[in-house]
Amino acid sequence: MVLDCQHIFFTSMKENIMGDRALIQVVQNELDKAPAVIYLHWGGDTKTVTRVIKESANVMRYNDTNYATARLIQAFCNLHEGGLSVGVYESLDDIYAEDNGVYTVMLDSGTVWQNGELVEEKIYFGRF
Repeated sequence: MVLDCQHIFFTSMKENIMGDRALIQVVQNELDKAPAVIYLHWGGDTKTVTRVIKESANVMRYNDTNYATARLIQAFCNLHEGGLSVGVYESLDDIYAEDNGVYTVMLDSGTVWQNGELVEEKIYFGRF
């Protein structure tokens, strides 16, 4: 997995003065509960989030939300230097992100939804 981390991070920083927050949850299907919620302070716009998910898909195990979430957290942490910008919460009840809302990655269907609207499809997650 090769991410153009500097480009993604600095593009997000230039375009957004106070942050570009988002929450991301990874679920198996619409009936599943996410093992954790990823909080992004920067890089939460649709273009960046879907790009990182697609570039990370091959290391996100298609049938294990815990492993898939861990690999996605790793990818977003690699975008940001320092100890801030990415957080992990137990559930959507614990935090909110007013800028971009909630992204839901559905492993079974290979789709990404933002606030209930389909924003990416035909993603093939790792088969290992």
